[in-house]
Amino acid sequence: MNRVKVIVSDIDGTLLNDDKDLTEVTKDTLIQAQEKGYKLILASGRNVSMVMPLAKELRMDEFKGLIIGSNGQQRFDFSDEEFVEEGVLDSNIAKEIFNFAKRNHLQVLVEHKGGFLIHTPWILLPVKIILLYLKTRHMLKRKETEPYQILSGFMMEPSMKVKSLHFAKQLDIEVTKMGISQFKLLFNAKEKRLKELFGSRVNLSKVTSFWYDVMPSGMNKAVGLEWASKKLDIPLSDFMAFGDAHNDIEMIEAVGLGYAMANAMEEVKQSADYICASNNDNGIASVISALINH
Repeated sequence: MNRVKVIVSDIDGTLLNDDKDLTEVTKDTLIQAQEKGYKLILASGRNVSMVMPLAKELRMDEFKGLIIGSNGQQRFDFSDEEFVEEGVLDSNIAKEIFNFAKRNHLQVLVEHKGGFLIHTPWILLPVKIILLYLKTRHMLKRKETEPYQILSGFMMEPSMKVKSLHFAKQLDIEVTKMGISQFKLLFNAKEKRLKELFGSRVNLSKVTSFWYDVMPSGMNKAVGLEWASKKLDIPLSDFMAFGDAHNDIEMIEAVGLGYAMANAMEEVKQSADYICASNNDNGIASVISALINH
């Protein structure tokens, strides 16, 4: 591990425990690593604005870290405040995916450059009620200037628009990312068909047992790390990365040293060089502590 110069971490299921908390042990360890000269990168399916408060809690703004957001589509460098965003889903494919989801009673979350569009089937009535509360709360926050927490650590920019998605024609916009979800048993019944129809046309990444991220083909966290490697002038062979879900596989395979969490999906473990303790057992802190105190 002597060659490691850059530490990369996924967020949900990796950096944060199951309660969506950053433990003091993990926080202190990553700050110590940055104090000793290691660069820190957070690489997440969340967009950059959602990751920003966590990055600042880790003092990445002071130590000039980087953020890879939206599974590689968005990138931010604290050293010069450069923000890069690239890649959109083909509008026709986005419409096809929405129509498939609607027919099969799946929830759809669409991210676009102006905010979010959400379709929730009536079978998910409890979720519809929660979303109605969140949308109402968001309307009340529109005059604020700072991001605020909406749910389980997720942050929202007050300027973002949140609207319901009813018709495919609403997707005649620049869609950056889609999320498809449903209760686990119902989702599993539709998963195979989702892959058959769209797996060769978009990047489908299983984030949890009930959620898929849908990205433009060829877009993933490893693409974002290639950008970071050039910015830092440090080869990916000197990067260490931690992850737990399908959208972390390309990242783990791209770096010199890839770790899967003990709670990771089986495919992630197979792709990793090593397996560390779970996100609930400070797995990242254990590995980084050994690295910086070696």
